[in-house]
Amino acid sequence: MGGFSLIFKGRWSRDYMSEFFTWLSNNPIATTTFIVSFGVVVTVTSLIYLIAFFKDAKYLFGLPKLLEFPFVFTNNSHSHVVIQNLQLVFLHEKQPRPLSFIATVKKLGRDDDRAFATQFVVPPQEPISLICEFQRNPGGMLFEICDYKIELQAKIEGSDKWRQICRFPLKVNERSVTSINRQFIVHDNMVNS
Repeated sequence: MGGFSLIFKGRWSRDYMSEFFTWLSNNPIATTTFIVSFGVVVTVTSLIYLIAFFKDAKYLFGLPKLLEFPFVFTNNSHSHVVIQNLQLVFLHEKQPRPLSFIATVKKLGRDDDRAFATQFVVPPQEPISLICEFQRNPGGMLFEICDYKIELQAKIEGSDKWRQICRFPLKVNERSVTSINRQFIVHDNMVNS
């Protein structure tokens, strides 16, 4: 017995797929409608994907974009500070959708020695350097030619509130916009250049 079968209360079963194909083969109008509808759905979906991929549209499909930033954390107090979590906020967004801290890496743009994001300690009077990886979930990001203002926020041990750690600009110019949307690479982050 081929196709898909349903069994109702153990008394009888029907092969609905065979019946459907028999009905289609005996009904040319239904067959034409089915084939045209299926073709339209496939074509429209393909066009949306192609336009988004090649024309830098606002809709992204596939994996969310990963952003990597090197940071130096300093602690001017006399005791250790435990950073529980980090997030990035793009300040131009009317309804902010923070990017989550997901990993650390040893070198920018490389997955070697990639480690999951965990809390970390900043010792007193001793700076630490980390390359932090962030991800917007769900969805990715599409950069435009613009000077973005970004805020790094942290949850410090003993607090449930996000606290501003620093603000910094991200300059996306005409020369860098294409490559930054493929892979996050900063070409020039000078504010006045």
